[in-house]
Amino acid sequence: NWSFGFAVSSYIQQGKRDAINFNDITSKIALLTLHFPTVRLIWSKGADFTAEMFDCLKKNEPEPTVDEAIAIGTDKDTENGDGELPLDVLLQLPGITVHNFRRIINNVENLQELSRLTQQELADLIGQSGGRKLYQFMHEEIKQIASM
Repeated sequence: NWSFGFAVSSYIQQGKRDAINFNDITSKIALLTLHFPTVRLIWSKGADFTAEMFDCLKKNEPEPTVDEAIAIGTDKDTENGDGELPLDVLLQLPGITVHNFRRIINNVENLQELSRLTQQELADLIGQSGGRKLYQFMHEEIKQIASM
């Protein structure tokens, strides 16, 4: 029985702690969470504990049907025919980061409502700098953008 951790102490002592290595599990997890900020990870130290965790998470929830499972992740929730999800669009907007996008999602119903917020309301949600960038982007005239 050994202690549980992501890194072996000899690995850290060798000064490789800051290096990104595509074969290293910690690097893979870091890249996964950076590229997919909505992903939630559950880490456990054994199969038995994992089974217990999933039992707790599923408590009072019905078993999914095959059709429900297949439907998850399809493009039926897309905003337009191009297959872009509103979240993908949101994350591309100036001032929106992986650190503040959840505040927008929790307080704004859709992108249309987001575009109607004042600069101060945006600043209250995502900070002065981010709010200013997003407000300026949302209210910049299309002619100005096209002439650049």
